[in-house]
Amino acid sequence: MTNNTARWMNFSARVISGLWAGFWIFFAVASSAADFDSRGGASLGGLLIPLGSTILLVLLALTAWRWVKVGRIALPLTGLAVLIVYPLWADHFPVSTRISVMATLGLPPLSAGVLLIAAWRSRVT
Repeated sequence: MTNNTARWMNFSARVISGLWAGFWIFFAVASSAADFDSRGGASLGGLLIPLGSTILLVLLALTAWRWVKVGRIALPLTGLAVLIVYPLWADHFPVSTRISVMATLGLPPLSAGVLLIAAWRSRVT
């Protein structure tokens, strides 16, 4: 592969991880706002869980953007962890819900990580 191809793979991985994090940040904020509105108040857990997940996703996406070496390890591990742990944790949800959440929460970081690894391997060989 050429150096230009590796650059495009790095860029694509950054776009995928940014869109992935952005979508889930929006989802967490909108979900907590809907809970706040429907209950007329907010619990501490109802605010901390979306805030914690938002901070985690932002840190993961920014870390992968800034330190590619860390990103090519952290992103695929995150994707694999979601694909393995979520079905075990969410066994009370319908199969269609589990598949759609795994596809939107686990596959983007996995694919971004694979792109980062492929770009690195093309530069090494």
